Amino acid sequence: AAWARASSSADMTALAEATRPVALATKRRRSELALWFQPTARSTLSAEYFREGKGGVAQTFRDALYQAAALPAPVDQRASGWRGGWRHRGDAGLVAVDYRRARFHNDALALVWDNPYATGPAVLQSAAAPSNHAQSVRLVSRLRLGEYTVLNARASAGEARQNAPFLPYSTGERLATLPLGGAGLDGRRKSRHHALRVVSRLTRRLAVTLAHERGDRRDQRPARRFTPALGDLVATPERLAVGYAFRRRQTELRARYRARSGLRLALGIGEEKLARSPAEVEGNTETRLWLQARRHLAAGWRLDARAETARRDAAPFAPQSANNPLTRRFHQAARNETAWQATLRYDAPASGFAAGVGASRRAIDYPRSVLGLRSDASVGWHMDVSYTAPQASAHIFHDSHRRRAATLGRALFDRLDWRYDTGERVATSGARVHLPGLWRPALDLTLNFLRSRGSGTYATTFASERALSRPSSAHTAPWTRGFATRSPAASR
Repeated sequence: AAWARASSSADMTALAEATRPVALATKRRRSELALWFQPTARSTLSAEYFREGKGGVAQTFRDALYQAAALPAPVDQRASGWRGGWRHRGDAGLVAVDYRRARFHNDALALVWDNPYATGPAVLQSAAAPSNHAQSVRLVSRLRLGEYTVLNARASAGEARQNAPFLPYSTGERLATLPLGGAGLDGRRKSRHHALRVVSRLTRRLAVTLAHERGDRRDQRPARRFTPALGDLVATPERLAVGYAFRRRQTELRARYRARSGLRLALGIGEEKLARSPAEVEGNTETRLWLQARRHLAAGWRLDARAETARRDAAPFAPQSANNPLTRRFHQAARNETAWQATLRYDAPASGFAAGVGASRRAIDYPRSVLGLRSDASVGWHMDVSYTAPQASAHIFHDSHRRRAATLGRALFDRLDWRYDTGERVATSGARVHLPGLWRPALDLTLNFLRSRGSGTYATTFASERALSRPSSAHTAPWTRGFATRSPAASR
């Protein structure tokens, strides 16, 4: 009752007296019931039901205008659901259908706490996870077409709904009366997915696989206007919030060949298309080509190698918000990728000895990125040796990995202002010894040792000396593109 609010915890004179321990603990209880029935030898009916409750007190963190507090949060939630399905297996294939429905209910609608800071209302609140429910239906089938071809098909459709009541923008008088745009979200999200795969053995040594997969997710909630509130104090301009749609399509063709010499080859080509609406980068199309080879050499030696290349094109940038138009998120931008890996192994089952050594490299380039990640490359190698016998087994390994990335940035539209380079090295070594039946047949002993060491470096390179408000002695000679780089001591 005698609490004195302040602008920082250092000025809270009653902090020590008001602080007391809080027990953090949750309890979860779950019950399940499952039934099966076989009306015929090849058909099965099944049903399942579950109910789960969780309660107690957990730790969470909330903030208002960048002043944060750790809080004990009440936990009082329930989840329940059921599933019914039918499955039939015949001579030519299999078909299965199931329906699922689930519900989540949260009795702790909001977290309310006394604001210990002088800024903002005396009492603050934050919405908890809203109650919701979802349902889906799924079909899975497998059909044998002749002696050498198998067709697999999957299809599913689902819907999720959520309409928990909105909370006021703030507990303070200044923002509490702002219109919310509705009593609740009236959220409805629909999703569909289907996949088709055909595997055919054309000859004794050649097999081909064709796979196609397509899915979409549509957020059908009504468009509403909201007023974002900053720190329970400031109302920002009103914004329109609309539903979000996501579509994904993937097609892949694979071929596997076994040569008489023991060489096994696998070749694949695939295309993936992603579309988002509305989004600043509305879609991407990625094509990927890979080749894999395995060759059994003489006297227990085996060589594995894989190489792949991929290219991703991005749709034109379409501004949908007040964000900086230079922004290109790296997971949506155009991208070129190449990678390879190779492993040489030796296995001698008669002696129990095995060993292997390998290397890998991956390089990713974002050619049209103007603000953000520009390149990312990694290289590594590994080796391992193992010995297995009835009385004991041992295994040692070493793995080394190195990665470098570059990020570019602009403060203005007409020039490149800085380059940010990062690097990391990680080396990991380990050993394992297993002694079965030590001293007594029922007693085993296993010893494991693992050591990993990592280091990182970074350096910021500026377009000119004037772009850096530091003495010129903190720089080395300009690099080939006319940038000045910090010294290793200053950038490490």
